[in-house]
Amino acid sequence: MSDEAEELKAFEEALRRYSTLLGLRINIELAKSVEAVQAKIMKDVEAFLSSVDLGSLDLSNLLARLSDSGRLSNYIVEVGRALKDEVSPDKAEESLTKALEGDVNSRGSRSALLVFQAVARAYASYYERKNGTVEEVTAYCPLCGSESRTMVRVGEEYLMVCHVCGYAWRVSRKTLVCPFCGNSNPLSIGIFMDKDRRLGLAYCQECGSSWRVILDEGIASAPRILLPLLALAAERLRGALPRGASGEELHEGSSEGQLGGGNNEAQGQQ
Repeated sequence: MSDEAEELKAFEEALRRYSTLLGLRINIELAKSVEAVQAKIMKDVEAFLSSVDLGSLDLSNLLARLSDSGRLSNYIVEVGRALKDEVSPDKAEESLTKALEGDVNSRGSRSALLVFQAVARAYASYYERKNGTVEEVTAYCPLCGSESRTMVRVGEEYLMVCHVCGYAWRVSRKTLVCPFCGNSNPLSIGIFMDKDRRLGLAYCQECGSSWRVILDEGIASAPRILLPLLALAAERLRGALPRGASGEELHEGSSEGQLGGGNNEAQGQQ
């Protein structure tokens, strides 16, 4: 079995296992077909990255180089053909521009966004191999600029995971820190967990932000691009988030307050 086939198999197995475990309804076959299309593009982009003089190349420069070489429009046309969202070669890059500007209903926009994500994922993989994990208190991806609402706790580290490119950057060690405002006061920030302590919703009283947290390291070991999708299971806790209650009442002096047992609202939200 080729490396690509093994990676696709691991992707499917993780998606089936954890979506069932977390009670998520996901179109497995559609997700698998999209991943297969993106994996092909990523492989080609990674080969391109290894063959050019990169210098201080960032994602926007990579996209420009792929455009100049004709690869970008070819990717969009190929993905459109595979997903029955066809667009002509002369309109391919225009569809990407429109999609990135927010017009996601025009012809070819879905294919263009999937291509953008595949290129961003390939760049993130390359960047991480070269530079490792960046440490920065932010909810915005240092590589592609996308906002993330997904955090994972691995050992003593809290990392945000980009929903677009899959890059993970470290926000803090040992102590939970709000990626939106930097608050680390345990009396005004905490994680509301499910009863199995697998997932939670973090909430910061200083800025009012909330984000999803994967606490189970088994789930966190799934292919990274799946983590934001799996973390959506934490939304069932949305109804339990505080509205004006004090940190002491919510967390009892701890940065983590478990919601389970008798909290029907926390368990019943889907």
